[in-house]
Amino acid sequence: MKQQNKRLILLCIAALLILFMGAGKNTGNVQAAESVKKQELSQDENTHTFSNASDGSFQYDYAVKSDYYKGMGVDESTGLKYALVSYDEKLWAVVVTKKSEFNGSYDTSSYTGKMSLKFKPATTKTVLRFSKNKTGNTALEKCFYYSDDYSILTTGFSKDIYYIDGTPVKGIKKVAGTYYFFRKGKRVDETGWYPYGRSQVYVKDGKAIFRFSGDACYSFTNGKKQRVTDRYISVKGTVYWFDAAGALAQGMKQAGGEYYYLRDGVSRRNYYKKVDRYGYYFGEDGKAVRDTWVNVKNAMMYFNANARNTKTYYLDGYKDSERIGMYKIYSKNKWNFVTDGIYKIDGSFVYFKNGRHYTSTRWYSSNDTTMYYIRKGEVLYKRKQSGNGYVLYQANGVRWKKVSSMWAPYNKGKTFYYDKNGTSLYRYFNASYSKSKYRNTVWIYDAGSSGWQQVTDKLLNIHSDYYYIPEDGVIKAEEGWQTIDKKTAVYTDASGKVSKYIYYDKTGKYSIYREGQKLDQIVPGIVTVQINGKTVYYLMNEQGQSVSGSQSVDGYLYDFDKYGRAYSRRLEGSVYWDTDAWMKRVILAYLGKTNIYCNVFVDQAFALAGGDDPSQKLAVQYTSPEKGGILLDRMYTGTEWGGAGTVTGKVVLSDGKSWMKQDSIQLNSDIVDFSYDALTPGDVIVYYKNGETEASHVSLFLGKFKNAAAVKKYLIRMGVSKQLAEACVKDWGAYYDNDGTYWCIHGGMGSSSQVYISNSTYCIPASGNTYTYGRKIINVID
Repeated sequence: MKQQNKRLILLCIAALLILFMGAGKNTGNVQAAESVKKQELSQDENTHTFSNASDGSFQYDYAVKSDYYKGMGVDESTGLKYALVSYDEKLWAVVVTKKSEFNGSYDTSSYTGKMSLKFKPATTKTVLRFSKNKTGNTALEKCFYYSDDYSILTTGFSKDIYYIDGTPVKGIKKVAGTYYFFRKGKRVDETGWYPYGRSQVYVKDGKAIFRFSGDACYSFTNGKKQRVTDRYISVKGTVYWFDAAGALAQGMKQAGGEYYYLRDGVSRRNYYKKVDRYGYYFGEDGKAVRDTWVNVKNAMMYFNANARNTKTYYLDGYKDSERIGMYKIYSKNKWNFVTDGIYKIDGSFVYFKNGRHYTSTRWYSSNDTTMYYIRKGEVLYKRKQSGNGYVLYQANGVRWKKVSSMWAPYNKGKTFYYDKNGTSLYRYFNASYSKSKYRNTVWIYDAGSSGWQQVTDKLLNIHSDYYYIPEDGVIKAEEGWQTIDKKTAVYTDASGKVSKYIYYDKTGKYSIYREGQKLDQIVPGIVTVQINGKTVYYLMNEQGQSVSGSQSVDGYLYDFDKYGRAYSRRLEGSVYWDTDAWMKRVILAYLGKTNIYCNVFVDQAFALAGGDDPSQKLAVQYTSPEKGGILLDRMYTGTEWGGAGTVTGKVVLSDGKSWMKQDSIQLNSDIVDFSYDALTPGDVIVYYKNGETEASHVSLFLGKFKNAAAVKKYLIRMGVSKQLAEACVKDWGAYYDNDGTYWCIHGGMGSSSQVYISNSTYCIPASGNTYTYGRKIINVID
């Protein structure tokens, strides 16, 4: 029993010792805790922590008794406690939970680290509330935001969002003495206009400058909000003016030396308005136009340097038809309509007659020395007298410029050409000119004592058309070829205009042929012209220059002389000789001779055919009347010439270089029915009486001549006496269905069987109505 008691006592003693020792250990802990001392609140911006204890921790017990302590809050989703601390004039939310790794932290790490369920890092909005805080900011009882340095706020910027009492700001707000414009809390920094409700806000360099509400505008410069007065602003490209009271301005406005016309503050554009006594036109930029013409509803108005309308010209389509074509000018405080004269309107000279725009074309004489050319009322040219000549000017806008190398418009059938100096050089009188002696003539001005001299023998371009002025100085207004000389001719129409031109170029030693209105068209190949009534062929190359020598073209053989001329052509294989030289021999040998029958004359005439030049292929050699030429094998009748027999003869031909041996040829192998178009000089014409098959007559076709006088001139030129020419040329005119311009030479004529020339190529009259008619043509030379 005692032993047990003793053991119990020992156990109690041991327990007491253990209790005593434990008590001693607790005492040590208290002493250790009391060794962490309170310190001044400090901030570590690098670690984002606050400390108020000597061990670097943040002790709530030290904080709650300090002046910097402003309140207490708990994040219910994480259980962390926060102290609201004032430091450096800012508020900070500091974690005070002792055992938390975030103790003393004031940034957002405690939210993200502990996954606070309602933390919104995009906006830094927290759900932590500091109720009953000592700041007096009741907004902290709802929430707060972290600023960029992690201080907390309910009014200010957080993540570029500006808050007031915890709510994002919108609209214009004054911050630190400057007005800004916010949209959903974010400040607008880019310059420009932005919609805000029914208003427009203008921001420049991040600051709010204007707010325009449609009928009023406020400015926010220099930290002051005030109504815009007596000035204009541009709102998204539209300029608004405000009067002295700040209302939208109305009516005429002058600013910066310019006039504007306003309606509800906006400048009218492309708008005409009469203000007091004067009309104004406000252009595309809203300014009143100056020194310019403007078409205002078909009234062409001029506005002077003061922007006032001082001239008005009424165009077609004007509402008051009675005023169309009239022109008025404001002078000496009143409007006056013009009567006659030339006026400058919208960059042109315009002519008025009897108070209206003259719409026809004419020359107008303003005085004895000056004339104007008007076309449909617009003045185009001015002519001023200079000595005995004239100088021509052309309208260039509303200025005059000397013309250069041009014909002026016609004036009553007369026109002038002005040289490069603008001085009159030629004058031309057309067929409508009043004085007949001047019609179709051209005159050239000699600046010396000669004055105006008539032009002759000249090809001249008149008003874009070419005319040839012959030796008599009168342009021939007839269709056909006109001979200038043996190597030159022009083709004219019925008005005298030249459309074809052949001439010889002495330098190039070739002929040139041109066609067209401007005579600039090259015609390669064979061209046919008429010179001195004769058909002349030319072969032109690609440059429009003639070639010479024997040339074969399209089955015909041409013999072109050094000027490029060929007076005949023949089918390849046909013989050739110069018909002019042949006819000269025939005429000089037989014209006027008697007792020579027609067939005898024709047969003997061929003995005189040929020449002495072997350079042309198949040319006939002529030696003498006895040796030929072509010596017919016998005398042939007209019937045989007409095809009843074969007409043959001896001849010496050329190979194109030299004469060959004498040979025999057939002369009547090419027989065609009679027609004037088929005739070629030297052809044999066979005549028959009606219904008979035996030929009654033959002749040689001489050529085409205008009249008997032309034939006689032709004969005299070749050496025939005037007396013989008069006696042996018989003009029967156009009687008996003859074309009086076609002439033939024949023997057996009259009672003496005389050789003479007549224009009875088709019909030879005889007594008793026993006429003979040309029925066949033998193309001996083709």
